[in-house]
Amino acid sequence: MVRFERITVADEAGVAEVTFNDRKILDPLNIHQMSTELTSLVTDHKHLKLLLRCGDVEFLSSAALNALILLNKRVMKAGGKLVLTELRPEIYEVFLITNLTSFFTICDDRIAGLAAL
Repeated sequence: MVRFERITVADEAGVAEVTFNDRKILDPLNIHQMSTELTSLVTDHKHLKLLLRCGDVEFLSSAALNALILLNKRVMKAGGKLVLTELRPEIYEVFLITNLTSFFTICDDRIAGLAAL
């Protein structure tokens, strides 16, 4: 298990399982650091399968959403796949309203997320 400052990563059979260390992802500096850490999983650690477990995340700012969009684009460009799981209903609603449900693969739980990869 690798622990960065903003995320914790477990490598499970070639899948980077990511949990977020912050419950509210709002602060621009923290978002930048989170984005850098997530990007390094793809660029430095060569993970092409990312499972982002969002169950502990209570709030995402628009800048945090943008960071996830850019990460998903980077993963897809590298030939990989990113899956979001365990979104709280209020966060899922934001993805629904912004039509991001068509851009991201979103699963209810970890098992379904792993199967989607």
